Amino acid sequence: MVLEVNGKIITDSQQMAGLWSNYFEQLATPSEDNENFDRIHRIEIENDIVEKSKNALGCIVTVPLTTQEISEVIRGLPKEKAPGYDGITYEHLKFGGEMIIHALLNLYTCIIDREEIPSSFELAVKIPISKGNKKTHMFDDHRGISLLPCVNKILERIVLSRLQKQQNCLHHSLQGGYKKQKDALTTCFAIEEVLNHCSEDNDKVYAAYMDISKAFDTMWINGMVYKLNYTEGVTGKLGGSYEIGT
Repeated sequence: MVLEVNGKIITDSQQMAGLWSNYFEQLATPSEDNENFDRIHRIEIENDIVEKSKNALGCIVTVPLTTQEISEVIRGLPKEKAPGYDGITYEHLKFGGEMIIHALLNLYTCIIDREEIPSSFELAVKIPISKGNKKTHMFDDHRGISLLPCVNKILERIVLSRLQKQQNCLHHSLQGGYKKQKDALTTCFAIEEVLNHCSEDNDKVYAAYMDISKAFDTMWINGMVYKLNYTEGVTGKLGGSYEIGT
């Protein structure tokens, strides 16, 4: 693998690792000087988060976690997936027995009660993967993939499972992404139906397409927390835990 920086080709592995580290760090560092962002709105939201978090009631994890719930999630884990920095794979957890289940229950219960995500859960191995047929020697020709600890991802699956059962957290019926048995083809059919209907009635069709550059890396975290906590109902200990974790 080679890397091109300012017109210079880099081949030394240690030097490339340092350059990638700096690149991902800069990418994940939010900019406060973005002229296109409504700074007044940002301040209002962040102040609102502080006030509402003082009186947050209700929670997805009001009902305590159980060994059965953890076991069901572990049984559904895929195999042969890359581990995080700790080297613990899904297989270790799937075949670890009851001792592992009870240890995870104690850990997750402590996390929820303390409303604090362990710092080790936030450590990831960042791997640059080339995008399709693009050139592979430029930073922007790669997508950063984060390998997080599997123990963390199990807790995320438990939270997701509970969220999906909440009426106010259901996806919009027309949303195609992140939904089972739906893909791009489903969305294409929906768009085609709209086009055909409007064509029959001689109506105009307006379509908006948006592709956010490096969306996951440049996410406004507090804005996302506000959306989850105070419009989707993810409050209380769960909201507090993930506000700290992000």
